[in-house]
Amino acid sequence: MITGGIGVCHIYLDETMAIAPALEVIVNAKKQRPRACNSLETLLIHRGIAQQFIPAFTARIAQEQITLHADENV
Repeated sequence: MITGGIGVCHIYLDETMAIAPALEVIVNAKKQRPRACNSLETLLIHRGIAQQFIPAFTARIAQEQITLHADENV
């Protein structure tokens, strides 16, 4: 579901997600139309998957030239 003009767009990754499809969704949500109101602005990652997911995520967004602004707890 996409809705616009009413807030920040979030994706939450729970500890059961599969990394490869999650990366595709995230890149698409950020790069498809980055100025659109449905562009990804906040990515929340469950602590249980963070150590496995974050290295793959940072490598992929570097390939796509997406800038990462992260909480210091990362």
